[in-house]
Amino acid sequence: MKRKILPKNPYAKLSILFFILILAIGIIYFSLNFLINLCVYENQHFIVQGINIKSSGRWAEKKSDILDIINIEKGKTVLLGYNTKEARLSLEDIPSIDSASVTKSFPNTLNIEITEKIPCAFVGNIKSEILVDDEGMILSRQNCIELDKSIPFITGYTTKYFTPGEKVAELKTVVEVISELKRNYIELHLVRADISEKGKIKLYIKVHRKGYTVEMPSRRVSYMLKIIYSSLVKARDLNMKKRHSSLMFRGEVVWK
Repeated sequence: MKRKILPKNPYAKLSILFFILILAIGIIYFSLNFLINLCVYENQHFIVQGINIKSSGRWAEKKSDILDIINIEKGKTVLLGYNTKEARLSLEDIPSIDSASVTKSFPNTLNIEITEKIPCAFVGNIKSEILVDDEGMILSRQNCIELDKSIPFITGYTTKYFTPGEKVAELKTVVEVISELKRNYIELHLVRADISEKGKIKLYIKVHRKGYTVEMPSRRVSYMLKIIYSSLVKARDLNMKKRHSSLMFRGEVVWK
């Protein structure tokens, strides 16, 4: 009696080959991972030993704060796998920092460069802990670059709470006035800007040690400042005794 021959499973060899392939890939993967950890991540040559911080302001003195913010430890963090993009974005999230650069110098040095925002005015008075920059963003005095004592202050806007990093819409126009005066009219030294009356900005300006008070509408800023500049220079040259002027009447200068 002849024995029956069972048909061979056509998928058996493929299954065995597939299993061997998966096993080989796994061995290669774990071997490479072990070698990478051994040669790179556990290699003392790539552990951060040097941290260079460059900033012209307050953050140059706050190295420990910066290292906490970007989550790096000297002598522990591995430079090769460190994410410099995340570190840069973390620094740029801080209201008083305008921009930041974080780069690697192999084998073990991290370079950090910070450009700080420059405040254009105090909010409230010259002893205030709250400032504002050219974009109307609120800054904390504690973290600001060393302040120029001659910067003006804004009065007439009161609120109990200011959050560093927020932009205050009510300060937008007066900040525009301050920035343009600083940029285009260096002969005019603005001491204070008052915005207590809606639609009006009251400027306290010095021209060669002579003080003037000027009222202007809170619109058409560039045009109004041109008129103010011309009128104040003329008043100085003519040695006028009147020190108060207003542009609230159709933009024409009225001396009082």
